[in-house]
Amino acid sequence: MSLVQSRLVASLRDDTDDPDTYLQRLQERVAYAGHPYLNRAEGTAGQRCRLTPQGLAKLHQKLLETSRLLLVIVGDSRCESTESAHHHGLRKLPRGSYKLKRCRSLLSRNRRLRITPRTLRQITFREYLARRR
Repeated sequence: MSLVQSRLVASLRDDTDDPDTYLQRLQERVAYAGHPYLNRAEGTAGQRCRLTPQGLAKLHQKLLETSRLLLVIVGDSRCESTESAHHHGLRKLPRGSYKLKRCRSLLSRNRRLRITPRTLRQITFREYLARRR
């Protein structure tokens, strides 16, 4: 885990080396300030440095609760196979006590944000190709 962790930390620290990536991170801080969208899935270099195998196991245990999971079934699936999978897997997980918290709208916080609606004319693929010639 330490080799993978050190590579991830180095990658996260490199965000300030590339101007485009750095600008993207600054834009995220302004646009998503105080909103859960600001939390990146990769975490930060500081968070990754503090991560231990024990902490990771504890987080994994905490996240595997049915109150935090969403089951989506897509495609041609039989009820029997779905019920069987539920019986053998999901039913064994603890219920948990996670409650979804409502977050503020991004638009209500930032009063300086001005949205300008514009209509786009839809064109066919043939029209698009004709314009390119």
